[in-house]
Amino acid sequence: MLRVLVCACLMWGMAVSAFAFTVTVGPVDPDFSAWRSDIAERAAAGAQVSGTVSAGHPLGYRPSPLNLEHLHGTSIVPTAEAAQDMAWNPVPTEASYSLVDLGMVTPIRDQNPYGTCWTFAAMASLESTRLMSDGVSMDLSEKYHAYFGYNDFNAEYVAYDKHVVDPGDDETYDQGGNNEISMALFSRWTGPVSEADVPYEDFSTAPGTDVQPMRHLSAVWIVPGGSTFTDNMKYAIKNIGAVSTGMYWDDGSYNAATASFYYNGAEEPNHQVTFVGWNDDYPRTNFTSQPTANGAWLVRNSWGTGWGQSGYFWISYEDAAISLEDGAVFVSSDTDEYDAVYCYDPLGPTGEISLSSDTSWMANVFTASDDHALECVSFFNPGVDSTYEIYVYTGVSGAPNTGILAMGPQSGDVSAPGYVSLPLDSPVSLTQGEDFSIVIKLGTANVVHPVIVECPEADYSSKATASSGQSYVSLDGTTWSDLVADQGLTNYNLCIKGFAAEESDMINPGIPLLLLQ
Repeated sequence: MLRVLVCACLMWGMAVSAFAFTVTVGPVDPDFSAWRSDIAERAAAGAQVSGTVSAGHPLGYRPSPLNLEHLHGTSIVPTAEAAQDMAWNPVPTEASYSLVDLGMVTPIRDQNPYGTCWTFAAMASLESTRLMSDGVSMDLSEKYHAYFGYNDFNAEYVAYDKHVVDPGDDETYDQGGNNEISMALFSRWTGPVSEADVPYEDFSTAPGTDVQPMRHLSAVWIVPGGSTFTDNMKYAIKNIGAVSTGMYWDDGSYNAATASFYYNGAEEPNHQVTFVGWNDDYPRTNFTSQPTANGAWLVRNSWGTGWGQSGYFWISYEDAAISLEDGAVFVSSDTDEYDAVYCYDPLGPTGEISLSSDTSWMANVFTASDDHALECVSFFNPGVDSTYEIYVYTGVSGAPNTGILAMGPQSGDVSAPGYVSLPLDSPVSLTQGEDFSIVIKLGTANVVHPVIVECPEADYSSKATASSGQSYVSLDGTTWSDLVADQGLTNYNLCIKGFAAEESDMINPGIPLLLLQ
């Protein structure tokens, strides 16, 4: 499908409508806004802009425009009442816990010499959750992931914006990244691939587009920051696996003798690492600058086994930067479950909009590329304890609810925010060339802008495109408004995907049962 890029800018908070109701565009993440202003000021002053900050070792974090500040202070830990109904107690009670000791992490890697920490953190999480789910060890390619983050895979699967890097830095591998970029690439099946197929070497050679993924993304758990960060992080580590998250690296805050780190400043994260355990009794006296209490996280870095304690170190619970960003746990499933993906959002979640209601109806209309069955749908859930209903229409000839209701409602609850893929109770047969729609009714509480979209953001996702007849929103599931044609949201698409297969013989084992309650 030919998609034409049209540049447009929308100020946050701006209400736009040529239809029966008003859609409001939410603000970008404040850290992203500050980062974008900083690189603009440096560029105006004639300074080159680096996507990675060097502090003796390569780093490589850049913020996402997706604003999830509303999640800070929310809990993904089941209540005591809910935990009683489970076959085991998922709420951590251990004073110390280590995925390393349990054999639930893969060997330490080394990102040197590039600012690719974000790729190493995401792969470490994927590798850990695979060990947790079925005991299989993987070695996934960070080079492939970093390359296609900033180089188009094809005309449809475009890349994120590059900016000028410092002399000596690489224009691809030193751009930096974040969990949202990893989520977007994985969910469109651009990886993850095997390290054996694309090793972390020979960076003058581009990876091929014919390399097949080892796994498909099935879920991303967002681990909210803020006051609930400690409980949320412990819960995620114990029940799902290693958590990819941000920190602010400062050489002066590191004690090499004890491999401990405590930062008490006001800077935002600049490095991505993986949390793999904790110790409530870790001595505060081990830190160069001492926090008020004992306790620390066991953290996997990507600077090789010769650094820290064989590649690991400890971060104080009281570190000022670790709870500023949300963490993410990446979960995967087998690649033989589906053979086609329907996607309008190759750059994933970059913004959010509001219909001024706790209940949001949203839909994407796709054209079937083959005779096969729609087996699974995915979307981004921005809230805690959300509800959903899924409908699929075939033979669509305009609005999403035209044609025949082929499936639905399929309903349920999602306890944690993040990327959710849901196998359909009844797969839907599709005929090549017919239009079909995936309709989601999403119920969220205390989320001002609950509809997650891909949209153009300067210095990040300017290649995002959309056409009329693709993404729709509604207040009631009956009267629909086209995001482009009716709402005037140029190049906005909903983050809804569909997955199809030739035969209906699958069940998605990659989604932890804790997520769907």
